[in-house]
Amino acid sequence: MKTRLPKVLHPVVGKPMVLYVLDTVRALDCEPTILVIGHGADQVRATLSNLAIPNLQFVEQREQRGTGHAVLQARAVLQGKTDTVLVCYADMPLVRAETLQQLAQRHAVTGATITMLTLIAERQNPAFGTWLMFIYACGLGMPLVVLGTFTGLLAALPRAGAWMNTVKKVFGIAFIILGLGEYARASGDKRALELAVETWELQRKHAWDHQHGGIRWVLNRDWSPADSTKRVDAMMHTMEGLSALLAATGDRRYLDFLTEFADTIMTRTYDARNGCTHEWFTPEWVEVMERTKGLINYGHIAEAGWFISVVAAYSGNTEQLRFGRQLLGYVLQRGWDQVNGGIYCYGKPEGGPTDTSRSWWMQAEMLGALSFAYRLTGDVLYYDWLRTQAEFVYTKQRDARVGEWNAMLNGDTSVKDGKKGSPWKAAYHVAQGLFHAYQNISLFEQRGVTIPGNPDARWEEFAL
Repeated sequence: MKTRLPKVLHPVVGKPMVLYVLDTVRALDCEPTILVIGHGADQVRATLSNLAIPNLQFVEQREQRGTGHAVLQARAVLQGKTDTVLVCYADMPLVRAETLQQLAQRHAVTGATITMLTLIAERQNPAFGTWLMFIYACGLGMPLVVLGTFTGLLAALPRAGAWMNTVKKVFGIAFIILGLGEYARASGDKRALELAVETWELQRKHAWDHQHGGIRWVLNRDWSPADSTKRVDAMMHTMEGLSALLAATGDRRYLDFLTEFADTIMTRTYDARNGCTHEWFTPEWVEVMERTKGLINYGHIAEAGWFISVVAAYSGNTEQLRFGRQLLGYVLQRGWDQVNGGIYCYGKPEGGPTDTSRSWWMQAEMLGALSFAYRLTGDVLYYDWLRTQAEFVYTKQRDARVGEWNAMLNGDTSVKDGKKGSPWKAAYHVAQGLFHAYQNISLFEQRGVTIPGNPDARWEEFAL
C-alpha cells in the first residue's frame, strides 16, 4: 500500500478499519475475541490497547505464512473453550453483523465442518469493483455504488451498504466523474481515469437529450428516463466533471463538450428580457412553473456566469465571455446585499429578492465568480466586491468555533441552520470556492490580466 502504517490501522471515515470489524464482532457477542497480528504487530497492539477494547486478546503470527496459518495461531487460546470459531478479515470494514449472524445460523443448521461466506456477482467490472468505487465516492461525501446488471451509479446508499433507491441522479454522477478525474490527475491511477471516462460516456449516451439538447434530471436503473425535466444545476455539475476529464487527459473533445453545455445554457435557459437564467425545464425547454414558482436562483446564475466565463476565457469565445460577465452583473445588481455583502437565495426575474436568506454554497460560488472576473479584467470593482464577499463569509457564514460554514443564514445574517453536514452539504463547495479564489488572485499577482484564447494557456489553471 506504499505506506508504513499497517493496513488494518488505515483510517476509514475517521477511525482505523479494524475497529469496524471489532464492532461488528462484538455485536454478535463473540467471546473471546482474538486478533491475530503479524506485520506491524507492535504498532497494532499499542494502538488498540490504548483504546481499552473489552475482552480483546492478541496472538502474534511471527511468520506470515497465509491466512490458514494465521488462524492456526489462535488454536492454543481457543482449544476446549468453544465448538464454533468465526474467522473474519480485519481489513473488511463493510461486512455487516446481520450477514455474519446469518452465516453462523447457516453453519449451525447444516452441521457443516466449515461454512464460508462468498459472493457471486451478476456483472463484474474487471478493473474496478464495488469497494474501489465506494472509497472514491466516500471521498466526495456522497456514497454511490457500481450496479450489477445495468452498470452505472445509484443515487445513494446508507453506511451499511443496502440500496436506498434504484435511480440515477445526473448531478451525482457528474460529481463522481469530477472526483475520479481529479483523483486520477493527482495520483496517476489509470484505472480511476478509465472509470471516469466510461462513466461520462454512459451519461452522454443515456442522459443527454439528443433531440432537444440538455441533460435529463433523473434516470431509472436501466438508464431509461425517470424524470425527463432538465435543471441548469445538473448541466453545470456535468461541466465540472468534463473539466476534470479535460485536465486529466488533455483531450480537446472535452473542451468541445464544455462549449456545447455553455451554448445550451446560453440559448435554452436564458431570459433575454430580464437578463438572467432560469432553473427548471420540460424536455422542450419550457419552464416548469409548478416547481420554480417563476423564481430565479442567484447562486446558479452566478455559477453559470463563472463557469461559462472560464470556458470562454480558455477557448477565446468572445460571445460567451460577454454572456458570463452579464450574468455576474445581474446577480450583483439584483441579488447582492449592498449593506452586509453576500448574495440572497431567490428572487423574481424582473425584480428583487423574495428570499433574503443566505446559503453557504451560493457564497462559495461568488468567491469563484468574483475572483475570476478580477483575474480576467483587473477591474478593482470586482476586487472590492470579492473582498466584501470574503469578509461576509469570514464574519457571518463561517462558524468561528469549528471553522466550517453554517448551512443557512437569515436575512439579518443570524444563523438559520447551523448544520455543518447533511446529504446536501459536504465540504465540496467551501473548498472549491476558497481554492479558486486563492488561485485566481495568485495568478493575477504573478502574471497580470489573463488573456482570453491564449494558445499557450494550460487548462489546469482554468479547471472548474
